[in-house]
Amino acid sequence: MSFHIRSTSAATGLHRVDLNLLPLLAALLEHRSVTRAAGAVGLTRPAMSNALQRLRRTLGDELLVRVGRHYVLTERAGALVGPVNLILETATHHVLAPPTFDPATSDRTFRIAATSA
Repeated sequence: MSFHIRSTSAATGLHRVDLNLLPLLAALLEHRSVTRAAGAVGLTRPAMSNALQRLRRTLGDELLVRVGRHYVLTERAGALVGPVNLILETATHHVLAPPTFDPATSDRTFRIAATSA
């Protein structure tokens, strides 16, 4: 089985994006706190703060802005909540899920060897 990935302007732009930041972005969007998001993904606060800065540069948006003692999502960040969650759900359930084996439809050949002991 072979796959061909179509080269589109959107796909070719992905090489500039660190996709490892997507789970961190999801945590920031959910928790709206650098400290709580860091705890949720197992990073230190400085590491999550660094990730937020990288995300801000990559996306060209502040994403989280401080209002009083709390952070609120920018309009762009709010619009990203659904798509980011969908991307992560798709990756988790379809890309990372182990393949299922259905013996009724399998065309594999199995050879069994045994001794006559």
